[in-house]
Amino acid sequence: MRRKVKLPVVSEVASAFPRTVRQTLRVNLYEIVSRAVEEGAFHGLRRTWKHRSDEPSEEVLADAQEYVRDEVMAALCEVVEFGDPEAA
Repeated sequence: MRRKVKLPVVSEVASAFPRTVRQTLRVNLYEIVSRAVEEGAFHGLRRTWKHRSDEPSEEVLADAQEYVRDEVMAALCEVVEFGDPEAA
């Protein structure tokens, strides 16, 4: 049987830290998503040729990866507003 553990409220945890530690962290969501898409495209393209004898050159794979990333990010930018990374 599981025991229920009472977790502290976020405000209680935050108040335990000195004021100088509590800062706002801004992330570049576009960059995070772009890197994830790029890594996914890389692994997907690698798996495409995993069991084939006619493996493409690194240049062809890099071009295909860039194309996939650009197309996915363009489609995402149509439906997701990432915000202005310069606005801070």
